[in-house]
Amino acid sequence: MLLLNAVSSVLIPFTPDEPALFVLRIAQGLSGGFSIPLLLTMALRVLDPPIRLYGMAVYALTAMFTPAFASSIAALWTGGVGWQGVFLEAVPLCTLAALLV
Repeated sequence: MLLLNAVSSVLIPFTPDEPALFVLRIAQGLSGGFSIPLLLTMALRVLDPPIRLYGMAVYALTAMFTPAFASSIAALWTGGVGWQGVFLEAVPLCTLAALLV
């Protein structure tokens, strides 16, 4: 899922037309949506029972606060580097996530 998200994020700024953009955005959205239950399952499988509740709480915080921060960061990036930069910023984050997983 992380690889699909990173690849679609790299290709989106270079799309030649709207249908290709829509297909890549759908792939990016599906990969992001599918990664949520995968990461949740991994957290439940890896964390020990005494700290599992704390891990789930941190996971819930990221699910609640990330959308609020993402729109603000996207607005700042759009003004500074253009709409292409908004999609390219996901590549280092996907790489970091893959290393952590």
